[in-house]
Amino acid sequence: MRRVRLGLFFGALLLSMAPEASIAQEVVLDVNGDGVVGPEESLAVAEQWKQAAKAANDHNHLGQTWVGANNPLDIFGQFDSSVGAYALSVTNTHGNAILAAAAAAGIWIQTAGTQGVLVSSSAGTGMTVVESAGNGVSVQSAGANGVTATSINPTTFGGRFINAAPGGPGLYAQSGDDAAPDIILGRNDDTQDRGVISSSPEDLDSKIFLRTYDLIAIHLDDDNNLNRNAVFRILNGSDDIVFEVDEFGKANADGEVSAAALISKADHPLEPGKKSLQHAALTAPERLNVYSGNVVLNENGEAWVELPEYFEAYNEDFRYQLTPVGGPAPNLHVAEKVRENRFKIAGGAPGLEVSWNVTGARRDAYAKAHPFAAEQEESGE
Repeated sequence: MRRVRLGLFFGALLLSMAPEASIAQEVVLDVNGDGVVGPEESLAVAEQWKQAAKAANDHNHLGQTWVGANNPLDIFGQFDSSVGAYALSVTNTHGNAILAAAAAAGIWIQTAGTQGVLVSSSAGTGMTVVESAGNGVSVQSAGANGVTATSINPTTFGGRFINAAPGGPGLYAQSGDDAAPDIILGRNDDTQDRGVISSSPEDLDSKIFLRTYDLIAIHLDDDNNLNRNAVFRILNGSDDIVFEVDEFGKANADGEVSAAALISKADHPLEPGKKSLQHAALTAPERLNVYSGNVVLNENGEAWVELPEYFEAYNEDFRYQLTPVGGPAPNLHVAEKVRENRFKIAGGAPGLEVSWNVTGARRDAYAKAHPFAAEQEESGE
């Protein structure tokens, strides 16, 4: 009989500890009806605690730790508008508010509203994610934006991406298909502040479009450090430089430069700083080099014209033009054609000045590898 009283005392103690105890709970305490609280009752109570529990408003579990054995801890909050919009509020004024460590997702959030996670910080960092293996943050959205970052500080960035590992890209963006831009810069509804960067990394025939309704500017050597030469370069698939321009405006192209009109521009020599001088470039239906100069005939009415040492290696199919200066020279002619990078003029009076001009067609390696055709079919692009 003493065992029964002890069992009833223990049952009463459990009832006093359980919040909002019910008649069903009282029956559970003596499962087999033998008046003794034993192993059967302990198992029944354990099963009961797996169910949803209710607590008073001032109830808390501070300092408690749950170790789940196929029994996750579910927290469900449903409040009216007078209480607030938060089902769970965690505040810590000295350290981290929440620490989530798991083998899979540390925190998994699913929402039917607009924001899965809303982080608001008045100072410092709103959210910091440290990951040693997988993605720092993985976001999937079937509704609005996957990630929206907004800064109301004019001296900071709306979004900042840093890869501290050498060789690692800072930002990777890919659209759903080739029809959509990968990155949109600026506001979609403001044509004065919009730009697009678009590419398809999965497409071997991908293109990149820089589109703006105003200005695209590339600042070279923005700190104006003249001790280094800032260069903008375009490279091909073999990492060969095909085009570059430096901060001083010097441009170099490893290939053909096509233009409807080639014009050179310089400061006007008579009114520098006020006017510019423009000259149109001479063009021809073939790749030509022009060399010219003046020479005075010797006592025999002859003269050798010395050309650069690379002349014959760089040119072929030579064309000559001679003009006497100061008087006629009907017998003036080219006595010997180019040989060993020079040619001979004869047939003029001793002391006669002659202006000469020699044109050669290019024969260098690039010219041979890329034959020039004056007439081209349009590609339609």
